[in-house]
Amino acid sequence: MYHPFNILSKAVVILQATAEEPIFHTTQKALEFELQEQQTAKDEASWISEGILPEHQHILDDLQNIQDNITENEASLNYLMGITELEKFYSNISAVTANRAFDLSMKGMKAIYSIHDLRPEVDIAWDKVQHYAHISNMHLNHAAEYHKFYYHIKHLNKSITHTHEQILNLFKVDQWEFCEGVPDEARKLRTILKKALEEFDYYSNESERLSAQAHSIVPIYMRSQPLSKEVEGVMLCDYDVGDFTFRAGDRVIVTSNVHQPNIEQDRNGFDQFSSSSEVPAVNITSEEALSSADSTETVEIIDIPEYVEQRRSLFESSSLPSGLSGSGPVVSPFWQVRGIADSVERTVPSVCVWITAPDADAVETAARLKEELLAKWHSTVDQLLQVACNFFRRFLNHIIQKGGVTVTDGVMLTRLFNLLEEAYPAFSSIPYNAELTRLMDTVRNMWTPTTTEAEYDASFLLRRSDIAQYISIIELLKGFVSNQFRGRALRRIKDCKINTESQRLLCQDSTSNSGATLQQGQRAQELAIDYCYSVQKEYIGGS
Repeated sequence: MYHPFNILSKAVVILQATAEEPIFHTTQKALEFELQEQQTAKDEASWISEGILPEHQHILDDLQNIQDNITENEASLNYLMGITELEKFYSNISAVTANRAFDLSMKGMKAIYSIHDLRPEVDIAWDKVQHYAHISNMHLNHAAEYHKFYYHIKHLNKSITHTHEQILNLFKVDQWEFCEGVPDEARKLRTILKKALEEFDYYSNESERLSAQAHSIVPIYMRSQPLSKEVEGVMLCDYDVGDFTFRAGDRVIVTSNVHQPNIEQDRNGFDQFSSSSEVPAVNITSEEALSSADSTETVEIIDIPEYVEQRRSLFESSSLPSGLSGSGPVVSPFWQVRGIADSVERTVPSVCVWITAPDADAVETAARLKEELLAKWHSTVDQLLQVACNFFRRFLNHIIQKGGVTVTDGVMLTRLFNLLEEAYPAFSSIPYNAELTRLMDTVRNMWTPTTTEAEYDASFLLRRSDIAQYISIIELLKGFVSNQFRGRALRRIKDCKINTESQRLLCQDSTSNSGATLQQGQRAQELAIDYCYSVQKEYIGGS
């Protein structure tokens, strides 16, 4: 017979599994299912909490943690559903298109519109609509890349900060300033260094990737907010406006993307087909923009409340993204454009236009992320080198305190001492270099080769594998700093007030490698033309 307390404990374990192992699906219905599972578990945890007696405080604490975890899970699920809800939008498009085609096909041939033979025009018109559908995929890709870029930026910055704080806290909690320098500590320190340096190597590669990607991010917010000034664009397809035909690849100036009531009236009488496709702009007040101007974060993405559907700058700023207006006109599906060398404005569907202006905010964001990474890296490496320096001082002092050391490989021990001398040269004016040199001079002759009896009686024994751990610590730090971060660190080292220990190791070699620079310039027009021609080849020829 089960005890009620055991049944309760099992129920809590099941709820913990739901809270700690959410399944983040990538389809709308699957996310809705998981959200329902999480909400059910949260309700059950709340219900159980109401019947728990105060003496079972640990169960109450577990149930509260479960509810807190589920709250975080719900937020993440809702975030993903912000993407998957587009399933409904594209399903509606297919339904609207099918309904339009069905209604047109059901019209009889005795009506006045049947006087003319429109078969070629019907075919071409549908070809062009199919063409627009294909072009819309390009805008979809731009939107997806835009969101993924900023999400990866935010997540990477969070990871960098977490790793930095984790390393600092680890050394404080374990009190490495009081270590003894023994082999077990050497293995632990090497593991910490290797993990930390591998993570920063990954962050560095991701930062470089995002910096390169930033130059290709399209400012999609210009498609959903009224423009405050003219911007350049490229026609993605041929478009006939009646008295003039734009060609795919033509460079144009977008003069306005807001509703033009005199131009966009429905002249065809098909009121039954009309649907609202205008995008309302949201005002951004100066109070909202300035609310967090005093933030000390270097890289920060603003979490926008659900009721504020607007594009905010990645960084706290008192200004709107370049080219946007804070007023509230309605963004239209038809834009006013003119040729580069033309003064006449004409109206074209917005889907036909690619706004080629690079997203300046994306470029700046990536640059600031690299600055943030470098600052965190300097601080972390500073801490690592201080811990390593103290560790080797404690190691040498430990040999002296034990009256010597017994080793299985004298050659490796000599190599270790030589590496320490290279890392901490005696001629340096740094105080602790002189201390380490003095300690090494003392212990150089305080070792004896091992024998069976010596190994048994040794108060401090270093096997070959032990010495390898000490050597690995030096080579790991020296090699990683000089090869992986050298180019970026040396360019900033005078501006960053790191201590002399970090500066010594960073600048130990006499040569430096300059970091790779990103190529400047945009190929928007060439890319657009190539894209347009590939689309036309697949679907239709010229207009």
